[in-house]
Amino acid sequence: MARRRRSSGAAGAQAFGRRVAAAALAGATTLAAAGCEVCETYGVSVEVGPSIGDVDARAIDRAGDGWIVVGDAGAIVVGAPGEWSRRESPSAADLRGVAIDPGGGVGVIVGAGGVLLRTDDHGARWSSVASPTARDLHGVSGFFGRFVAVGDGVVLRSDDGAAWEAVPGPFEGLRLRAVVDAGTEVWIAGDGGALLRGTGSAWELVESGVSGDLIGLSRATSVAITRDGVILRQDELRWEVALVLERPLVALDPSGRWVVDVDGAVHHLYVPEAGNNAEATALRATTSVPVGALGLDEDGVAVAVGGAGAWARLTFGVVDARACRRREEQPIF
Repeated sequence: MARRRRSSGAAGAQAFGRRVAAAALAGATTLAAAGCEVCETYGVSVEVGPSIGDVDARAIDRAGDGWIVVGDAGAIVVGAPGEWSRRESPSAADLRGVAIDPGGGVGVIVGAGGVLLRTDDHGARWSSVASPTARDLHGVSGFFGRFVAVGDGVVLRSDDGAAWEAVPGPFEGLRLRAVVDAGTEVWIAGDGGALLRGTGSAWELVESGVSGDLIGLSRATSVAITRDGVILRQDELRWEVALVLERPLVALDPSGRWVVDVDGAVHHLYVPEAGNNAEATALRATTSVPVGALGLDEDGVAVAVGGAGAWARLTFGVVDARACRRREEQPIF
């Protein structure tokens, strides 16, 4: 039987009830050796770590064994908890996105005024590269040598992070905020429910079914979020509302399982695939730090960064387990 695990550095951690736990994680109820059932309650833990320094963080990505965090006024921080170091930045612009190519050490940072920065050593050194736009850039993705950046009515692409070109397409007038590259296709999301799919040189506008600003996309789980708290899921080319959180959101992690709201609270999502009749759910835990962006480590654990150098580690798992009566005496579900 698992023992109770308490949250470290968290306030207001909330646990799933039995029905939600069963829907969210298969095998939440198992048989103990003595023939009794074990009722396990799942919850969110938030562990606040050492500050990353004097930076208001806006984006984060993995870089080798550590992280790259970018933020306002050209801030670039590299390292890991307890071992952070500020890197010299070629730009004083507000930086809004960072992507490290998982196939090598090349990385790109994007920001206000069309700023493009590049590294080829996992973020140790950065240099400015020529940008084909002066418009604000809000997001960037990297996929084995290919980079795609999005911004105010513009999409840029590069095969090495050094030479960039504007991509023709139906982008004018759209404020584009998030991009994911799945290899065979690229998805872009933006304000007013804008959602686009690109395959090769062809782009199409896809009906999102919402009018709110789309601010996050996940390649792993085909999940998107709006600023006003709507969680969408994809069914082939069709998107549908899976869940509505009655609070504004600011970020979605790469796994599509974590979001953070404007109050700094984190939510662990269970969004079943299309065709699965299980109910989508969210579990909320408050934090003592202002969270602005989410990342995912090599073990699949989410991390949060934000204002004033905030850093936290987010986990979802068993917070309580106890023996219940036999099934024939007290059905659990």
